[in-house]
Amino acid sequence: MRKSVRGGAEGWQDNPAARRDDWSRPAGALANAVAAVKALLRGQPQTARGLLERGFARIGVVDTVSGDWFADITRLAEAAAAIEPARGPLAERVVRLAADHRAELC
Repeated sequence: MRKSVRGGAEGWQDNPAARRDDWSRPAGALANAVAAVKALLRGQPQTARGLLERGFARIGVVDTVSGDWFADITRLAEAAAAIEPARGPLAERVVRLAADHRAELC
């Protein structure tokens, strides 16, 4: 059961704070990239593919996820940083995360 920001189990749909999306689209795309790395490390490539596809869609970039996971994650991170340069340092961290686990992203 989902709990609301207020702490109760119901009423979250009526609470604007529970629905608010404070992240920019590029920041959300970078979060998708991190989640894709996690999914791959858990052996869930279909989940990773969906996360990357949604990340690209979130920032309006037409891209085909190839299954070369490091390249796909890098392209998403670079595209997000190109759209919102302030996210550049975070994008670099995402690419480093993928690079650190590159051998496991199979």
